[in-house]
Amino acid sequence: MKLTDARLLLPLLLGSAALAGCTAPSPPAAPAATASAAQPAQPSVGGAAMDPALPILDNLAKSADHSTLVSALRAAGLADRMAGPVTLFAPTNQAFAQLPQGTLDALMVPTNKALLTQVLNYHLVSGAKTRADIAADARAGGGTAVYRSLQGGSIRLTTQSDRLTVIDTHGNRTTVTIPDVRHANGVVHVVDALLLPVS
Repeated sequence: MKLTDARLLLPLLLGSAALAGCTAPSPPAAPAATASAAQPAQPSVGGAAMDPALPILDNLAKSADHSTLVSALRAAGLADRMAGPVTLFAPTNQAFAQLPQGTLDALMVPTNKALLTQVLNYHLVSGAKTRADIAADARAGGGTAVYRSLQGGSIRLTTQSDRLTVIDTHGNRTTVTIPDVRHANGVVHVVDALLLPVS
């Protein structure tokens, strides 16, 4: 059965929330020592080098782990919304694969563009938030940093043992597996599950 009714999709997305975080996160690559401590080493993503002079979409298009996200961002027409600076919590292909069968295909149908945009905007925050920025905001917030997403809902972030955890409005948690990927229009933090907004 093909899912084309946007009203049926969000409950399916929420029903898949229990799967979020089931995959073991890959530890972030240790930054290489450099003569200058001003700019840490730029991590690679999906087997590809990320050029900090390029915008987010151009860089992520080279990542073998983010083809689904790039296709979804383009289908939603969010390139202009990401003019920057923004912070993107970027789900991998494996994160999208946790959705119930047929849900992703339904989200990509043009008639469901509004719902697709809602889900993707929930992964975007205005301003370039590095791991250090988030840690500082978490300390100031009593252990939790709270940001308003471009979708309008809030996301919470906690730091523990140098690990970033993102919590959506339903309490589902996703781990940042690769932090601080710098781009011309902001910062990307790779995450291992989707964040789900309130409808």
